[in-house]
Amino acid sequence: MTKTFSPLRLALSLTGALCAAALALTPSTAHAGVGFSAGGFAYTDGTSFAPSIDYRVKGLLVQVHLLDLLSGPATGGKFAVNTGADITYVVVKKKCAPEVEGVFMPGIGFRVADTGDIGFNAMAKARFGAEMKKGIGFGMYVVPALGVSNLYGKITPNYGGGVEVSAWFVEGKQ
Repeated sequence: MTKTFSPLRLALSLTGALCAAALALTPSTAHAGVGFSAGGFAYTDGTSFAPSIDYRVKGLLVQVHLLDLLSGPATGGKFAVNTGADITYVVVKKKCAPEVEGVFMPGIGFRVADTGDIGFNAMAKARFGAEMKKGIGFGMYVVPALGVSNLYGKITPNYGGGVEVSAWFVEGKQ
């Protein structure tokens, strides 16, 4: 019995693998936060993301874009693979005000989407922004990105960015 290629299985496997790797690489006793991020983005390959589900631990941020899987059926279209993940890490954190920290978080992003054929984009990203953590975490960021895309049949440069707002539950001190 041969298995047929399943774009959905591939997308979910890649997303799950990224999440599992992030969780496996962080200590279980770490102070972590779960939350969401949303923003306005524009990339030259025409892609954008719905809000993400986020996992934060000791400077590491993993964003999983699962809500995009629902965009086709929710608008009356057919189900299509459309998911991805971003991973960034705080490399610079400076106190800007009594309860505000400025952060610089470089990282990577990966997306799998069905645009007639299964394609991908891979991006290097940099999050610059301000965070406040008092009971609940809140951040506002500018996120430029540069990478490659083959979503429309050939590999092309892909660049753009946007503004992002993030909120998360804070457990302990981060």
